[in-house]
Amino acid sequence: MQKELHDNRDNRGKRHDLSVVVLGFLIAILKSTGKLNLSKIHRIMCRDYPRLMADLQQEATTCISRSQLIRILDSFDHRSFNRLNMHYFSKQVDKDGLDWYAIDGKELRGSIDTQAGGKRGENVVFSVHHSHCQSEIIGYYSGKKESEKTIVNEYFQDKIELSGSGFSFDALHNGNVLLGDIAGKGGIYLAQIKKNQSILWDDLGAIRAYAQSFHTDKTIEKGHGRIETRKVWCFPISPECVDDRWEEADITSFIYLERERIQVKTGKISNEVVYFISNLPAIPKNGPILFEAVRRHWRVETNNNIRDSNFGEDKIISRKGMLQRSLAAFLNIAINRLKTINQQNNLNVVREEICEDRNLLYQLF
Repeated sequence: MQKELHDNRDNRGKRHDLSVVVLGFLIAILKSTGKLNLSKIHRIMCRDYPRLMADLQQEATTCISRSQLIRILDSFDHRSFNRLNMHYFSKQVDKDGLDWYAIDGKELRGSIDTQAGGKRGENVVFSVHHSHCQSEIIGYYSGKKESEKTIVNEYFQDKIELSGSGFSFDALHNGNVLLGDIAGKGGIYLAQIKKNQSILWDDLGAIRAYAQSFHTDKTIEKGHGRIETRKVWCFPISPECVDDRWEEADITSFIYLERERIQVKTGKISNEVVYFISNLPAIPKNGPILFEAVRRHWRVETNNNIRDSNFGEDKIISRKGMLQRSLAAFLNIAINRLKTINQQNNLNVVREEICEDRNLLYQLF
């Protein structure tokens, strides 16, 4: 899990057990309240260190220095750390049907060198479970020279079998190669279409004009100062109705959705029309599954908002790309652990409770 370091002594000449450093750093994130920064996390580590060593029944030493902590994070094998945590901490659920995951990227804005005129920084790509919202980091890339599409394509190329799993995508990933790869491995996809894909957009518009829907639905939700109404129609798609290049994607269903939002305070009304395609068979019993998958795809996008609004990830400033990626990995496992206590995303309350109850803290492990 840890890359080879030339020297694991800090500037005071103290040698530190790296496994204890990793555990102490994660505990400091879990015990923090408010927005994070490296100095704050390190102060919590220092205050908690004597108690942690006592709990581990190890001889008391001084906590690692901040400068050495940064060096360790900057050389940390975050990819192995992600795989290890998903193996031991991934949530297992009894499923009846498909396990749905939303693929979603996030830019780590604290890595952007704005003073030098930079506009892009380090990015992390997540796979977020639709139901329990546990997330897995599937890759990283530098926005200066790499693309999220490449990371996602490589992730699915490495998969051998996808049966029993569904994946939802924004329009960025709506491509015939990726969707064909998923369909060919037995997976189900739900991909958004934008107007800039004009040929497919027009083909779907024609289908909506003459085809008979196999499912219709409507929901009204109130919250966050607005009223949101969604109306959906699901249509079957025949292969001859779309361009030949989509043949391997095996598109079978078209989801047409109208969304209206009313801001309660101002009365302002906004409307949006959204297209999705899927290879889930176009039969009546699959209509509610598709509609729910669309709704949950948008819902899990709050994962990024939690990282910023609850933890202040975008305010953690560092130009060290590897350090930012390591921080994202630690924060991801911390959020996943906190969600096992409170799935309503009220994580600030859980963080406060952990500060008062060490037994609750250790239950997370």
